[in-house]
This record gives sequence, structure tokens and C-alpha cells, in this order.
Amino acid sequence: MTTSIMACRTNIEDQSSVQLQEQAIEKAREALSRLPKGNVIFEQCIRDQRSVIDIVASVVQHVDIFHRKRSARILRKFHDNTRWLENISGVIDVVTQTQAGIGCPLWAPIKFVLLVSNNQIAVVEQASNLVLVMSEHLPRLEIYGRLQSDPVLQTALLNVFTDVVTFSVKVYHYFRRSLPVRLVKAILRPSGDEFGEALGSLKRHSNIADSTAVAIELERASKFREDAKIKDQQNQRLQCRNLLQPVDTERILEEHTRTRLHGTCNWILTNSTFLGWKNNISQSNNDRILCVSGGPGCGKTVLFSSLVEHLKDQETVLFFPFQGNNESRRDIGCLVRSLLWQSLRFADERGLKIVRDLVLAGSLTNSGLWQAFKDVMALSSAPAFCIIDGVDECDDSIQVLLDHILDFLDSGTKFRVAFFGQALRLTPVIGVAAWNIKIDSTLVQHDIDIYIKSRINQSEVLNSSQLEDSIFKNVQEGSGCVFLWAKLILEDLCNSATAGDIIKRLSHLPRGLEQAYQHILSRLINRLDPHQLLLAKSLLSLVVASFRPLTVLEIQHAYACGYNHGPSHEHNLLLQPKNQILNVLDGLVTIVNGHVQLVHFSILGFLTRPREEWPCRDDEDSLHFRLSLEESHRFLGSICVDYLGSSDYNIPMSEIESRYPFWKYATRYAFNHMYRSGQASSPLLSKIGDFVNSKQFGPWLEYLAMLTLEDNSFFLLDSELTRIASWLKTAGFNKKRLEKIIFQRIRQELGERGKNFGEEDPRTEQCQLFLDYLELIGFADETPHVESTSSTRICSSALPSSLPTILSNFDNIAALSLPRQLHLIVRLSSHLKKLKDLPDVLEMLFRLFLGKASLLPVAVVLAISSFYEAVGKPDNALSLYAIALKRVEAKEIPPKYTIIALEHYLHVQVGLEKLLGLEHLDTLQTLSEIGYCYFQLANYQLALESFQQALIGRKKILGLEHLDTLVTLNDIGCCYFRSASYQIALEFQQQALLALEFYQQALAGREKLLGLEHPKTLQTLMTFEDELDAFDDDKRDEAFVDEELDEIPDEELSKGAADGNAPAR
Repeated sequence: MTTSIMACRTNIEDQSSVQLQEQAIEKAREALSRLPKGNVIFEQCIRDQRSVIDIVASVVQHVDIFHRKRSARILRKFHDNTRWLENISGVIDVVTQTQAGIGCPLWAPIKFVLLVSNNQIAVVEQASNLVLVMSEHLPRLEIYGRLQSDPVLQTALLNVFTDVVTFSVKVYHYFRRSLPVRLVKAILRPSGDEFGEALGSLKRHSNIADSTAVAIELERASKFREDAKIKDQQNQRLQCRNLLQPVDTERILEEHTRTRLHGTCNWILTNSTFLGWKNNISQSNNDRILCVSGGPGCGKTVLFSSLVEHLKDQETVLFFPFQGNNESRRDIGCLVRSLLWQSLRFADERGLKIVRDLVLAGSLTNSGLWQAFKDVMALSSAPAFCIIDGVDECDDSIQVLLDHILDFLDSGTKFRVAFFGQALRLTPVIGVAAWNIKIDSTLVQHDIDIYIKSRINQSEVLNSSQLEDSIFKNVQEGSGCVFLWAKLILEDLCNSATAGDIIKRLSHLPRGLEQAYQHILSRLINRLDPHQLLLAKSLLSLVVASFRPLTVLEIQHAYACGYNHGPSHEHNLLLQPKNQILNVLDGLVTIVNGHVQLVHFSILGFLTRPREEWPCRDDEDSLHFRLSLEESHRFLGSICVDYLGSSDYNIPMSEIESRYPFWKYATRYAFNHMYRSGQASSPLLSKIGDFVNSKQFGPWLEYLAMLTLEDNSFFLLDSELTRIASWLKTAGFNKKRLEKIIFQRIRQELGERGKNFGEEDPRTEQCQLFLDYLELIGFADETPHVESTSSTRICSSALPSSLPTILSNFDNIAALSLPRQLHLIVRLSSHLKKLKDLPDVLEMLFRLFLGKASLLPVAVVLAISSFYEAVGKPDNALSLYAIALKRVEAKEIPPKYTIIALEHYLHVQVGLEKLLGLEHLDTLQTLSEIGYCYFQLANYQLALESFQQALIGRKKILGLEHLDTLVTLNDIGCCYFRSASYQIALEFQQQALLALEFYQQALAGREKLLGLEHPKTLQTLMTFEDELDAFDDDKRDEAFVDEELDEIPDEELSKGAADGNAPAR
């Protein structure tokens, strides 16, 4: 029935449901017109608020004793359907009144007939039959009410109303007759036959209305499920986009397409090489690669966008444009993130699952992304094209890029790849590509001509000079195949004041891009005054060194800060900055969507080449514009530090960006510029030291973490910290020292916020969460020691009040963004430390973790596993380790094998302790192996606990000078040195000395037992010497930290240790 109704509904919609509804309304009005119009009783029935049951009960009171039993039985039937009678009337009345404009309630005709008929008990019985038919075939009142706005259901319900009115009319006329007439009629035609046709029609239309409602409900439910599925996929795609942070290639393509002139770039569509590549069916990698090469400015990018637009109309196309002066478009990682994101547009939920699994496994490395890209593309059998532009601007090795592409092609996908770039850097690609196009004047001359004519026609100066033909001829002859040269020359000609000036300029046109750039510099040198030249050099340095195109507003504030070497006072801000920038850098930069960028990437190479390669070495004035990339990075990095140091962090983050336009860029890239600025100088180190010692350093670190979490670049911070440490090594810094300083500053900031704002203030809680997160990820190896679980029970009142809210949010963790996931995990982990003595709570939380482990990043699962191992819950830890292993078992990454070993040894330890006891040598050996696994996972605290348990047993059974005991001593020494930075600064020297004592014991023992030249003795000796070197570095760190701690009052240190404002390590 449902299927037939669905087909019927489709047919109704095809015939226009409006027309059918109008027909139903007309039938209802016609039926109603057969009742006596103007009848006083009928009008009263329309307005009467009494229900049908009330009328029936009133009628029953007047019947004689002979009929009372019969009428009482009928009345019970009405009472049994009381709620149904009210609700069905409510549904149908809304339809008749709103759609048909009929002010007659559903039961008004029945009431009227009951009141005016000559045989009321017979009418009651017929009304009872009508109610029985309707209630049996219209049972789903809730659905009718929910769907009463649907036009198809409205039509069906109007037909039901018409049948009720028709039935009432028949009853009215039948029982208005005299008794003799009714008797004769009853003999000729029984009353059942008299009303059977009307009841049959009512039954049929009731069935149709009910089936229509069911079909609509099912259709809506199906649509709801489909919409929910689509919405879920959209949310998953949005999450994937947030995680991958791909470049908006569609916007870039649109910008490039707008610059293409009509009639240009068509030559490639008929080019035999291009067609050979496009139509190629060979599975050879070489046959599926096209290389389009040409010099700078020959129109490759516009050709690239044209080709993408052409192929998109017919095929699946993925594309990516490299850009050397934009961090989001300059390396292979940016490329594969973008390609992976684009591939998801053509993939189903399986593709989304591949990316989600990739993220959850913590494998957002380039190799992991390439593998995911291959897996997603393998889901489709349709051919696809990948077009990559600006390959010569890629920071990474072109050979490495080519290897990735070849590996991808080896996977068997029906994929063809086109590379666009300058021939010099495309040599590896040209060597393997079966199809090569080298752009020259024979290919693009027609396009060059169109471009020159268009620019001349658009210029009021050139178009009114009566020299259009001469301009066209000279520019055409000098352009070769370089659009950029033609553009620069035509812009220069537009600056002419007279026709004679144009003729003069045409007679001295520069040849080639090199001379065109020199000509621009000479023009600027001749036109600008000394102050403007300094401004031009400063602004050019900002544009060249920036990791992404800066906005006009950012450059305005950065320049003011650099000019003043401090706060950006209003009188140092550029007036009309856009005009100023375009004036002093005319011909070198352009402004696109408010962002300032070089007119072409080749200008960067021209301006930053070594002095000995400068094309006009004899022209001292032009050397003013030569830039050193290291000096430019130093200049911009210094500005960033000054800007950060002068910002007020006591205002909400949402207000900081509006008050300090350059703040976000400075926060994210300050130290990236530093380690690209060459050898650290004393003034720069002094400036960095002042910032590190300032009140702004702690909040800056916190905001930096928030920004990098938002753009998913947090995982890069560790490598950036390593680079910064390497850059600062001449000043006696190393990574360990930097981490220690950072951690100390955050703790100090936490103490200050607790004092100034209170522990419950959101600013204090946020800082605490940041500190907890650094612990969770193992930053600075400050993992706190977790005591073994106690058998003492703690009352439930000890539970943190915020824990239920955290657990409620944790239930929906998969739907949260990555920053919020991390936020939640950090909060939960901080509570776990407080709940180690609550075994019931720990077990409850374990069940929660187990259910959500497949949705959490592997690193988080491992952290939770380590916690349960540390509190003496090895079985729980093993369950979580098994999930972590399952998530990484298909990936060849080092932690995979460490997890396998750790899981294995934990199983062995549990069994050996039960069978042999804790002090058996096999059990102790397993403990030692577990310690080594934890050491490999950089969890030095748990490694130390395992080694210490093994040492206690081995000392007792084997003695201090046994080889296994000495090996364990050596392992403990390694742990102490690796975990020295995890302790508060005042305890550092004691731990370092303790570790040295362990090494000395191990060395003395091995030398005595094995001899000085035994390999294991030499191994301990080398380790001892390495750690002595590290000890020298740590002594410097200790002195630094002591100096910093001297600045904090003793009462603050004691208070922080006591109340947790600055948690003791």
C-alpha cells in the first residue's frame, strides 16, 4: 500500500497538487451546500462548543426505556473514542478552515442531524457506525497533526470531510421522512444499503488519507536520514578540512581565471603533445607525465588555470599552485594536504574514514598523507588529472616531489600529472616525462598580441597618443614570449606625460626581464627622495621576508614598530598606506585583496642575489635595493619581538587582534624569522633575553599554542624549537634549556594569575590547562611521579565538581574540533591525577576510555595507558595498548614496535608475578625490558620506576657487582639524566649528582668484573663521558634558572607548592 501511495503521490505532484486540492475544496463546498442554509439550528451547531458525545448524551436522556440499553451501548462506543473524536476534528478543521475557507467544523453536520431528525436513536446508531469506520481507518492522529501542512495529505483529509458531510446529508434526508415512507423505503432498500455507499466512500478516503500520511512520514524519515547523513558527511568534511588546513585552490583559480583574456591559451587545446598526454591510455609512468616549462613571466600560471578550467568540464581534476613567498603554498606538505582534501570531494564516506583514521593514528606526516591520498584515489576507477603549477617555487627538492608522484602512479590509479615551471628546476621531471612542452614565441605570440592590444586599449594615455601602432610593434618585438616584460613596459609607458615622452621611452626599451627590473629600480632611485628610498627598502624587506603575504594594515603597523623600535604610536603609522606602498615600490609589488606581494616571484631572486652577481654592480645607487634574506628576516623578526613586547595581554584575545593588527603574525612567526637570520648577534640576543624575561613572554607562549592548535601546526612547534635552539647555541642555549625556560615562565605566569585573578578565574584555568597539556605531551619531560594506588577508599565527595560535565562532553568527543578535544583530554588527565586512590572511579573511567579509544589520537591513548600502568592497573593498560597497536599496526613507524614490545612484556610481567613472584630473576628481567620500552617512548618516569624495581630485586638476589645489576644502574643513570629537566630547578643538581654516582658505580663495577677494555665497560665509559658533557650544559641551565627564581619572592614559591597555583614538579 505504501509503495502504491508513494507512486500515487508522485503522480499527484506531477499533475499539480494545487489543482487537485482545488477540486477537493469544490467538492466539500458542494456537499455542504446540500445542508439547509440559514437554518438556525445548523448555525447553532457550527458555533456550538459542545462535543458530539455531549449531544449524543442529551439525545439518550429523551429516549424511552425500551431503547435505553441500546442507546447506552452506543454511548459507550462514543465515550471510548472521546480523545480520537476531539483530535481528528482538530486536524481536519485546521485544513478546512485554512485551505478551503470553510467555517464548518467536522462534527457540526452530525450534531445538526442528531438534533433535527425524527428518529434520534437511529441517527445516533448511524453516527456510531461513521465514527467506527473513521476511527478504525484513521488511527494515527499524531502523524496527521504533524503532517497537516502537507498539500497531498490536506487533499485527502478534505475528501474525508466531504464524505462526513455527504453522510450527514443522507442521514438528514432519510430520517426527515415520515415513518410510513421510511418503512416503504426500508422494504425496498434497507437502511444499510441506504448509507452503505457513503460509508464505503468514507472508508476508502480514510484509508487513502492514512496511507498517504504513512507514506509522507516514511518519505520524510528517509529524507531526514539522508539529510542527516549528508550533514554528517559535511561535518566530517569540515573536520577534515580543519585538520588538513588545505589551500583554497578554488579561490586562487578564480583569481587567475579573471586575469585571462578572451581568446588566449587556446593553443594548448590543439597542441599535439598535450593531446597525446591527455588521450594517452598507457599505464607507463613516463607516458602519464606532462612537463610544461618556460622562462619567468611567460604566462605559465594563466595557462595552468585555463587548462584546469578546461579539464574540469570533462574530467576529475586536482590542482595546486606553488608560491614561493607564501608559507601555505611553498612545500610538498602543502601540496599533498591540498590534493588529499580535493580528492575527498569525489570520494564517499570511505574516503572520509581514511582521513579520520589518519588523524586518529597521529600520522599527519607527509608519508602518511601521501599514503592516504593513494588510498582515497584508489576508491575511484575513473581517470583523473593532477595539474601542479609553480614547481620551481617549491622549497623542497623537485626530485623528492617527483619520487612521490612516481610512487603514486605506481599504485595503479588512472592518473595523469602535469608539471608547470621554469625549465632549470624542472630538469628531473623533463628527464622522465614522455610529453614535454617548452613555451616559446611560436606558441604564445597570438596571446601576446591580444594582451598588448588589450592593455593599450584600456589605457587612456596610450590609447589617445596616436601612437598605438608604434607602441604595439615595439612592445611586440621586445617581448619575446614574456608577458611580464610586456606588462612592466606598458605600465612604464603609461607614466608618460606627452606623446614625445612615449616616443623617447620606446627608443630606449630594456631588453629582457633583467633589464626591465633594473629600469624599474633606476626610475625609483631618480624619483624618490632619500627618506622615501629608506621607506622603500624597509617595506621591501617586510614583503620579501614574510612567510605569507602581509596585509596593508599589517605592514603599516610593522613599519611603525620598526621605525620607532617600540610601540606603534599613531605618528609613526604610514598615512594612506596603500598609496604609499604602491608609490615607493611601483613596479615591484602589487596589492591583491588587501595583501601586498611581489609582482612576480622572479623579483625575489633578482633582489636577493649576492653582490658579486648583482647585474649593475657599478651602480652604487641601485645596490640600495639589493636585499639579504638573512638581514630581512632579522629585521622582520626584530620587529615581531618588539611588537610582542609592547602589546598588552591583559585584554581578551578577541580584542587583541583588533587593537594590534600585526600581533597575530608576530606571535606565529617571530622566532621563525630569528633562526633564518644568520648567526645570532649580541644586540638581537639581548632583545630576545629582554622579551623572555618580560611579563609578556608567558602569555605569548600560551597564545602561540592556541594559534597553532587552531591552524593544526602545533605539531611543528617541536621542530621549530629545535631550530631555534640550534640558532641560539652560540649563546650557550640548547633545546633542554629552552624547554626549561618556557616551562618556568608558564609556571610563573600561572602563579601570577592565581594571585591577581584567583584560581577560579578563566584566565587562570586556561593557563593551568596549557601547563597540563605541556605535561601530557611530554614537553620538557616534566612528567610527574605517580604514586602506586592505595587501598584507602575516599568518599565520593572528593570527586571534582566539574568531572560530570567533563565526562558528558567526553561522550561526544568525536564531534569536537581538535583544539577542543585536546582541551578536554587535558582537563580529564588533570583529574586523573587526583583520582588515583579511587579504584571504583578509575574502573568507571576505564570503561569510558575503552569505549572512546578508537576516536582518540594514538598519543592520547598511550598517555592514558601509561597512567593505568602507573597506578597498578596492568590489565586495563594492556587493553588500551592493544587498541593503540591496532591503530598503528598497518604503519611502519617506530612507536609501533615499541608498543608491541611493551604490550608483550606487560603480559609476561603479569604472568610471571603470579607464577614466580616479584623477586624471581625472570620477573626482574621482564621489569627491565618494560623499563626500556618506556624509555623508548620517552616516558622516563615510568621507565625509572621499572628499573628501580628491577634494581631492588637484583641487588637482593645477585648483589651490587653482578653484571645485570650494573646494567640496571646504568639504565637508571640514563633515566635520571633524561628526566633531570622534569624536576624543579632547585632539585636539578641533586638528581644530576645522583645519576653521576650511578654511572660511577656502574663503571667501577664493570671495570673490576670485566676489565677496562671489555665492550660493556667501554659502553658505560662512553655514556659516562656523554653525560658529563650534558652535565656541563645543565649546570649553565641551573645557573640561569636560579637567577630567574631569585626574582620570585620566597612566599610565592612556597604558596605555589602548597596550593597548586604553580604545581611543584
